[in-house]
Amino acid sequence: MKNIKTILDWKSIEKSFLEEAYLQVLEVFEQNKEKTFYALAFHSSYRDMEVFYAPVLAMNSIDNQKDEDGNIEFSPPEWEFDDIIGWCGSEIVADLMQMVLSEAKRKDTDEHWEKIEKKFDKMILKVVNQLYKKLKKSSQTTKDFIVYYDFLDDEEAFLRASVPEKLFLKFFPYFDKVEMERQRVFTLTTHEQVTYYFNILLKHDGLISSDEAEEKLIAFQKDALDILVEHLNSEENGWRYAYVLGKIGIASKEVVKALEQEVLKGNAPSSWSANALGLLGQVDFLLEHAANTQYRKNVLNGIAIMYKSWVDYVVNPTKLDFEPLQKALEQNSDFQDILEDELQIGRGYRTINLEEIDVALEGLNSSWVLIRQLSVCYLGNRALGKKEAKKILPKLIECLEDKESAFRRLAIINIGAWSRQAVTYIPNIEKLYNDENEKVREMAHSIVKDLKK
Repeated sequence: MKNIKTILDWKSIEKSFLEEAYLQVLEVFEQNKEKTFYALAFHSSYRDMEVFYAPVLAMNSIDNQKDEDGNIEFSPPEWEFDDIIGWCGSEIVADLMQMVLSEAKRKDTDEHWEKIEKKFDKMILKVVNQLYKKLKKSSQTTKDFIVYYDFLDDEEAFLRASVPEKLFLKFFPYFDKVEMERQRVFTLTTHEQVTYYFNILLKHDGLISSDEAEEKLIAFQKDALDILVEHLNSEENGWRYAYVLGKIGIASKEVVKALEQEVLKGNAPSSWSANALGLLGQVDFLLEHAANTQYRKNVLNGIAIMYKSWVDYVVNPTKLDFEPLQKALEQNSDFQDILEDELQIGRGYRTINLEEIDVALEGLNSSWVLIRQLSVCYLGNRALGKKEAKKILPKLIECLEDKESAFRRLAIINIGAWSRQAVTYIPNIEKLYNDENEKVREMAHSIVKDLKK
């Protein structure tokens, strides 16, 4: 964090954000003197590894206070002033965000980017608290006026950090009830907790959300297996239980046997049982039943899922291994179309770790285009680190000579994904300006242009 402080003056940025936001609020007050406001919020702060946008500034007056159900409206996108134009169009804000973006990209790593995100969000919370102090006694704000940061990734935590406790409990009592329910459940035995979360897994109207129930069941690991296996044969909800079993990632005999029985039903709901078997690495069973057209689509999808982003959410994931995919491709030519469709670009691929780099590098030499395609995409990840870039990028450069034009284009994209680490290889990419394929030529020009920025 010391480097961050020396590169970026966060106190100065905070001061500028506060001043600009305050001026924009005063402008709204001036243009709407007849209105009284009960809430102001920053919301919809979008960022990825290439862009970093300021949160939108929104305000709502008591004229627009109630939603369709008569409740106080706390959804900023639905507010009367949902996107204060002066704020979004502010050159000052744009300049500040460019500084934040430049710093976030400076080290070219996910870790550094995430540090800057946390620092930025902490700064916005400080701005929120300062704005509240400045505006709470205004003649155009209510006695219970609030300012908050509406951050969906951790809504409750950011609301609690933004709003004084008394007002938080008044306007957001739901969260207090939720916390009380969490504490009540925590006092139960492990078996009782598992049963509780299992029973609300499919409900969407309780205090505890179904997503949280799923997270809890997964966290219980082996203690949650029995109840999930017991209800796996449910025609309506069995797929959901198979989904959770796959994410837990424990291939006990009981779990595997139950999932296999569901797969052999050969119906649509059993597809997730096949997926779960794939996530658990139960390849032999899937390959054995791929020849049967009744099971083929499901079991091949179960093999394909081993290479998709679902793996990233498994607590005990299997290691990257192309052997199952290669066996499936070699087993029957009819399997290729199904696997290529399921693993086409855009379906979301797993993220490999440092231990799996060599497997991916080896995959670049496969005779199967699909395996080469997966490998080049796995390796186009700068989060693997600068040290590994020295080993990965030369191999990706070799891919520019592949006989398949679609693969050459994909190689260019994934070389470009390494950003400044790939600048050294611009001359190699420029050679494809004369490629026989128009799409390859266009991509080469596009990536080189981005790398030279």
